Amino acid sequence: MIAEDKFGRPIFDYIFNKLVRTGHYLTNHGYTEANYKPNLFYHKINNVIFFADMRGTSDVPIWSAPIPLFYWIDEEDEKNRFLSNRIILEELNYLHLLRIEFRFAYEDMERAHYMDSDDIQVGICKECGKDFNDNGFYCSPKCKNEYLTKQRILKEIDNKERNIKNLKDLKEMSEKIICSICKRHPKYSLIKDLEEDYSSINLIKDLESFVNHHTDYVNDITILMCKQCHSKIHQDVNGKFKSLKPPGYIKPKKQKIINEEKIIIEEKIILPKKLIQGQKIISQYF
Repeated sequence: MIAEDKFGRPIFDYIFNKLVRTGHYLTNHGYTEANYKPNLFYHKINNVIFFADMRGTSDVPIWSAPIPLFYWIDEEDEKNRFLSNRIILEELNYLHLLRIEFRFAYEDMERAHYMDSDDIQVGICKECGKDFNDNGFYCSPKCKNEYLTKQRILKEIDNKERNIKNLKDLKEMSEKIICSICKRHPKYSLIKDLEEDYSSINLIKDLESFVNHHTDYVNDITILMCKQCHSKIHQDVNGKFKSLKPPGYIKPKKQKIINEEKIIIEEKIILPKKLIQGQKIISQYF
């Protein structure tokens, strides 16, 4: 190994010493340093070649992430895909067991995630655990049906438990929110998420019908209420909700109808003289 990255830039000693230790672990595990590419280690198992690259890249210099960039080349044909998948999984698990840190390139993240999922074919039956040495997930149609039936039952149980918890949480959330005028709580319910195939919370829609109403703009004092009551306050012409209107609030003008189209005159806030104390207060409202 050499204390330079692939672009000839020097690597500080404390970083290089860490890379040397990692190289030592890799060598003991069967990796070999490339003759003409220092700091690049490789290991071939059957038709899969693994690479542990400690030379750095243009996007991620080695001193920013002093661990190997891990990737592999799979030369196995599609008929024996399960064999190469086994080899790759075993290698990844063994490196984790040895506590050798490594990273993946951004373009390889999806492939690495796939190797860590249940969707990878390794020729071992998901239901009975039999090694059937072929591509696929099940050794027989019978095992496939039994496995899928169990998964469906487990999913239904999980959904039921989740629904019970969600309803309880929704009730608690709803009880904490109340309209200051009519004392109404937001409605809550569960809806079926067709894409994810599980029940989810549907409280947001009714929460949007609650607003903070200003009773004092100067001191920023608000109270929570539903939009229906909020509308009643702003349309009040008899003074019923006078105490809930901010100082200086004037009654809204009546709507004028011109050519059968409603023209709504905007409501304005007029500050009383005692609140006008210089340009700072005025600038908050105009």
